[in-house]
Amino acid sequence: EMYLSWYMPFGQFNFGNIIHSWGILSNNSPTDNLSPTNYYYIFSKGTERKISQLALAGDLYFNNHSFGFAYNPNHQGTTIPINDSELPLELPLPSKLIVNEVNSPEYAFRYRYSGSLFDVELSYFDGYDKTMSLLGANTWWSSSWGQQSLETAYVDTVLGYRQSEIIGAGFSTFINDLSLKTEVAYFFTDDQVNDKSDIYREFPGSY
Repeated sequence: EMYLSWYMPFGQFNFGNIIHSWGILSNNSPTDNLSPTNYYYIFSKGTERKISQLALAGDLYFNNHSFGFAYNPNHQGTTIPINDSELPLELPLPSKLIVNEVNSPEYAFRYRYSGSLFDVELSYFDGYDKTMSLLGANTWWSSSWGQQSLETAYVDTVLGYRQSEIIGAGFSTFINDLSLKTEVAYFFTDDQVNDKSDIYREFPGSY
């Protein structure tokens, strides 16, 4: 990370390459959707797996209440190792991976109450999934290949990022030395496939 911070009596603003960590849960939070993951460090903990990106973020504090926001001017996806001999995990992805990229901003808002007995958090995210999804596939067959089947076809897998709106809520409390935390999130996603032109691509090989 590398960013500038402006501190004020009622909050702070940050601008630069930032790693966002939202949510009440310590790990695998369904509301922590602002920063992509680097799967080269999938066995690490916490922010060690996160990728920083250019962003504007801030938090405002009023007694036990805080209001936060984050704005990413450009979407950034996860880093997935493909055909890497240093990583023993094999992923079922094409060797020449083509992803329908998006160049749109993302933003999120968060409200948190921190009391002596419990904490409550509400959040809203509007952006894109960090991990790509399968949108469809183009297949081509040559008459010289004999019988048409998937084993002899040229398959062009179409991958892309779904647009998502996420409403989340979290709660945490303590019972003596026992910490209790829970989160829930509602996802509304759109694959942005409206007609065949969003999936169809020209044959990338030679005829």
